[in-house]
Amino acid sequence: MEKARIVQPANSPWAFPTVIAPKKGTKPGVFAPRLCTDFRPLNDVTVMDTYPLPRIDDILGQLGRKPKYFSTLDLFAGYNQIGMTPRAIEYSTFITHDGTWQYLRMPFGLSNAPATFQRMMNGIFQDMIGKSMLVYLDDTTIYTSTFEEHIKVLEEFLKRLRKNSLFLKPSKCHLTCHKLDFLGFTVDKNRIYTNDEKVKAILNYLTPMNKSEI
Repeated sequence: MEKARIVQPANSPWAFPTVIAPKKGTKPGVFAPRLCTDFRPLNDVTVMDTYPLPRIDDILGQLGRKPKYFSTLDLFAGYNQIGMTPRAIEYSTFITHDGTWQYLRMPFGLSNAPATFQRMMNGIFQDMIGKSMLVYLDDTTIYTSTFEEHIKVLEEFLKRLRKNSLFLKPSKCHLTCHKLDFLGFTVDKNRIYTNDEKVKAILNYLTPMNKSEI
């Protein structure tokens, strides 16, 4: 992280504990560490940014044209692609066994990080959202009815990423698919329905046989 200029050594009156946790969604048996900082004391005294996140039902409602092609595109360490102001850098100090460090790029755990990230994405893709694109934080989906239109939208999307120095994670990008898994739902050209993995526990739940099980 230091080599990537995400963090640097710190000398600050602020400092918060950290823990290394496996990243959600990784393959079984593969350890993908994520540095998690407990910013709760800082969040308690932070002036909240009320910029709204999209409602999931509103996002899904934008798919009324029954598109046939979907591409899902994920930014590489999305939050870390946003720079921090000097004042914010001082507040972001965290403790490790190797002393204190502070973030140069926006970390997870700050109460205003989601609003900041969503505002950035909305600002860059404002005229595309709701027409050929869905954005929920770093979950970005392009949808079109024809393949030709899809390629044009993808080209415009990539041009705007390059212009704003944003980078994708290729392993988490899927292009020109006919089915989409998005925010707990599955979408295809015919319908929108709950993702099977999200309801599997309910479908496989054994019928209660006594008072304790109920």
